[in-house]
Amino acid sequence: MRTPMETGEIDLTALKSDLLLGWDGIVLRWMLIDGNEVLDFGEEKEVAGFQPLIDLHADVRSVCVSFLRPVFSLMPSAVASGIEKEVLQVHHGPSNPFRRSFHSERFGEEITLIESGKWEQGDAFLKSWPQVRWTSATLGWLEHQKRRSISAEFTSLLSIDVGTSKALMSRFDEGRLAWCIVAEDVDGDGILYHAVNSLMRNDFEEGLENGLHRTWVVFSGAIENNRQMIQQFERFFPHVEVDEGGLQWKTEAPAQVGEWNLLSHALR
Repeated sequence: MRTPMETGEIDLTALKSDLLLGWDGIVLRWMLIDGNEVLDFGEEKEVAGFQPLIDLHADVRSVCVSFLRPVFSLMPSAVASGIEKEVLQVHHGPSNPFRRSFHSERFGEEITLIESGKWEQGDAFLKSWPQVRWTSATLGWLEHQKRRSISAEFTSLLSIDVGTSKALMSRFDEGRLAWCIVAEDVDGDGILYHAVNSLMRNDFEEGLENGLHRTWVVFSGAIENNRQMIQQFERFFPHVEVDEGGLQWKTEAPAQVGEWNLLSHALR
């Protein structure tokens, strides 16, 4: 399918909208967005594809760039302040370079999310936009889960955003963020293992089985063609749903539409 960028069919008034760039370590995904409406989108695997993107969207209102499902650490800002690099390396090892940190006060206390990532070719590329700023799609996604409502009979919300090779996972217990990771073992039963293991760490008064039955599971991301993963969870959890996101597409949506929802959370 040819994107609007390839055909040139795009309303020039859209160039006053926001350009979101998401780097997952292999592919650059981008979307031009106005509120919840996607006006243009595409993905680039080669540096050669970056220049046309710069030329077409030079005058956008803002440019937000984010890593997609990066290695990260999360802790109270009062603890992490000034030692972000050390925190990241203690949690994930010295081979993970500190990139930047982000803050949020939407979890009851101010927390700091510290991300690791490398994108050498992106440093020069991003200088083409004076209005560029780094944001965290991960933190935006977590804030979105915090706002999500679930039925009163459930005490935990387990959210899983599935990518091609990684999954972003979180659990909220009675509205409180209790656990979050990026898992790299997407194939097989790795995601289910992480989910159940997170619940086993919890101190359920009535046991793990009760914890499973009181957990509301929400999938997002590239889950459209992964029915097997959903069936795995349906064996253990009474409520499993797929969140298709709230994006509206001006043109034909991409085949794997769920893959683009995480990037939309970069606009915090």
